[in-house]
Amino acid sequence: MAHAACLKEVRKAPDTRKKHQEALAKALAKEKDTKKLSELKNLRQREKQWNQARRIRRMRGKFKSEKVTTMYRTREIDGIQVREECTTQDQMNEAAMTENKARFSRALQGAFMQPELRAMYGDLGNLEPATTQTLQGTIDIPSTLDFYAKLMILSAGQLCDLRTRPVHVASRMAIYGFSTITDDATALR
Repeated sequence: MAHAACLKEVRKAPDTRKKHQEALAKALAKEKDTKKLSELKNLRQREKQWNQARRIRRMRGKFKSEKVTTMYRTREIDGIQVREECTTQDQMNEAAMTENKARFSRALQGAFMQPELRAMYGDLGNLEPATTQTLQGTIDIPSTLDFYAKLMILSAGQLCDLRTRPVHVASRMAIYGFSTITDDATALR
């Protein structure tokens, strides 16, 4: 008896679906202040695309949904690193934030954020007189600084020197690699 009732409903399914789409289109049109026919056309187009995608999945043999992304985090418990799976949204958010904080704050421990440099230039690199002296190339570099920090300070002074004095360049190709304009003395300004 139940099977017969199910078959009867299955036969009525296309009509039921059409009625549902028309009612939904009418409600969407009222909500969006558009025409019912345009909303109905959109709904039918979406359904057609969905059916086509389903047929393609069937043809390719991919009936099941793809794997869900899993996220793991490593925690240190009693000096031992333990890898655990994140199963809830809160755990995933926490793991992602921890990873981002660790990855994007590494620069704060780098050679250019040493206490001497931070005292000389400030956190934003705008403290005077060190900034002006560096750009002019007249700064006394402390001997306690890291090699790469010294190199950075020297390079900053040289770049400023290039920007302020005119340099004759035979062509822009030497700088940009694509232009063939010759005798351009302002290419480095």
